[in-house]
Amino acid sequence: MKALHKPGDMAFAFRELLVVVFLIGVLLFLATPAITDRPTSGQLTQVLSNMKQLHLATQQMTLDSETANTPPNIRWTCTNGQPLKFATWTNLLVSSSYLTEKDLAQLLKSPQSNKSTNVVTVYAVGDFDPAETVLFATKNWLGPHATNLGNSPFRTPGFVVFRKGGDGMILQPRQCQRMEIIGTGGKYNFLPLQ
Repeated sequence: MKALHKPGDMAFAFRELLVVVFLIGVLLFLATPAITDRPTSGQLTQVLSNMKQLHLATQQMTLDSETANTPPNIRWTCTNGQPLKFATWTNLLVSSSYLTEKDLAQLLKSPQSNKSTNVVTVYAVGDFDPAETVLFATKNWLGPHATNLGNSPFRTPGFVVFRKGGDGMILQPRQCQRMEIIGTGGKYNFLPLQ
């Protein structure tokens, strides 16, 4: 015996199919921001990781200077109580073999770009500064008194800070003046290396 289909049965199945397609469309629409923002959060995480590597190299250079005086009188990003120049700091890291020149360039640039543009600000920090003193920040953070971030080196807003004590964080633009989260400026009050 042959099964008979009523015309209403097919219409009901077609309506169900339309509802399912509509729901899938809504879910894709809602998921799009999460999918498109994922690379940016990955980039911010990469910058945070890069800052950790810069921190470890700078800390090791400081420890070697304290124990073996090579390089002499280096304390974080200062020498004899005075801030180093940015070029001097980078040259010390490379010439003393804490980082290769290629690795240093890679750690300082934006992960989304092939350009060698530096996206990290390095601050003057000495032995006398507490662990919560900001050592590195992305260049779009303009300091504690700026009410907004500068031009972001990333596709969406956000900034990264890394402190002398070895901890860093990815922050939202609305947190750019939250010094209880960001940290202190230490003796030099957020003085960037020149």
